[in-house]
Amino acid sequence: MKIITSIGLILLLVFNCCTSCNNRIKIADAIVCIENFIDKMVQQPEYTHVRNDFINYLNENQIIKNEYGTDTLEYIVDSLILFDKPKKFACLFLIVLSPSHSKSDYVTKYNGRYENDSWRFSKGMTFIYKKELIQKKYKSHGFDFLSMETRLEFFEDGFIVNKNCEVNWEYINKWKE
Repeated sequence: MKIITSIGLILLLVFNCCTSCNNRIKIADAIVCIENFIDKMVQQPEYTHVRNDFINYLNENQIIKNEYGTDTLEYIVDSLILFDKPKKFACLFLIVLSPSHSKSDYVTKYNGRYENDSWRFSKGMTFIYKKELIQKKYKSHGFDFLSMETRLEFFEDGFIVNKNCEVNWEYINKWKE
């Protein structure tokens, strides 16, 4: 009986490892697809236009100071910017690293609409990433980690349709509603 149970556990472990390996390959493929998508988007004039307008919006409205209580935080606008097909709607992501005494870092999704020859922005959902306490200071996740987490969310939500790197436009269109 012990031998059968042991064989069963070994098979279960091997099966789980193989399944896990297959998922990693799929995630790695999706990350490559998303990075290729970003590389193409960066070359388009709309990308630069909406990114610059968003940075101006953040600065003019003192978003960092008003939302997070200080203007001394480290932040970046993530390179992943999603547009709908007519490029009248965009999703942008603000990554904020809080000071070492703060318990969380943040990624906030902003929506942009192109109306009357300019971009208008509104705050969407904020994702909170709890930090680990190390020697009485909270260790930040870092921009690269938070950016990768954002990309993995898109993969898991269905942004990439298949291994051919086809974009699921319905995924982006549901955010416009």
